[in-house]
Amino acid sequence: MKKIIFILILIISSVIIFIDTSVHSSRHENNSIINKKINTKIKYIRNFLAENKIKIDKEYLILLYNGFDCPSCIVKALKVIKKYTSQNRNVIIISSASNIHSEFEQANLDIDNIFVINDVHDSIRRVLAYPKTPLLFIINKDIITNVVTISYNDNYTIDMYIDSLVN
Repeated sequence: MKKIIFILILIISSVIIFIDTSVHSSRHENNSIINKKINTKIKYIRNFLAENKIKIDKEYLILLYNGFDCPSCIVKALKVIKKYTSQNRNVIIISSASNIHSEFEQANLDIDNIFVINDVHDSIRRVLAYPKTPLLFIINKDIITNVVTISYNDNYTIDMYIDSLVN
């Protein structure tokens, strides 16, 4: 009987590890596909930002946000933004809806380093074929890097993402 229970526990553990590994692998693939897609549209994104009086002459963290994203995903994105702006780095929030979750108001963000753009026509998300949001990425004048879709990531991945940005 003990052998059967041990074998069942071993099988269940193996299945859980396999599923967890598969999910993390697909998350990484999704982010790299989005990264490639965003980089093909970098000129459009730079022009959109220029129309909103933001010149990409330094590095910015961009939060692409739909006003109907889940509140817990927004909290995770704000955790990244708060850490990033605490080091006097700049953030651009592009919202495709006029309603902003109350989490933004409660986050106590350093607004000196944050630019907020209301993309009333949802043009950025449309050009990018409506990726899952919230979406964070780094933009400078030449390239877009560090793409992560918050809704697909667990807390550990978000913590690793923060560490990669601030180190």
